[in-house]
This record gives sequence, C-alpha cells and structure tokens, in this order.
Amino acid sequence: MSWHDYSTTRLDQKIGTEWGAMATIALTPRFSLMLKHADFERKSPAAPASRTKTWLAINCKY
Repeated sequence: MSWHDYSTTRLDQKIGTEWGAMATIALTPRFSLMLKHADFERKSPAAPASRTKTWLAINCKY
C-alpha cells in the first residue's frame, strides 16, 4: 500500500492525495495475476480531476 500527499514546491499549495494498493497471486509456476488500484482526490480546482483506476494483469515468465 502507498499514500502520497501532493503539494506545489513554490507556494506549498495542496494539489491532492493519492493512495494505491497492489496484490499478486501465483496461478502456476509460470503465470500470475496482478491487481492494482489507485485513488486520487484533488484538493485544488487547478489540479487534475479526481479519479479512481483499477488494473488487472496476467504475467507470464518465459
């Protein structure tokens, strides 16, 4: 899990906060399944829009 609190360097204005999580599970010795999730909440109208993203990936070792 991770947590970020973003702010500007010059004026120390709040941009937003973000948390994320990732989990991986082995399906076989060669294949695994990975799930990632991130949630960004903006704190300023000038910041990028708030958003939530989820990724699902299948990994293969060869």
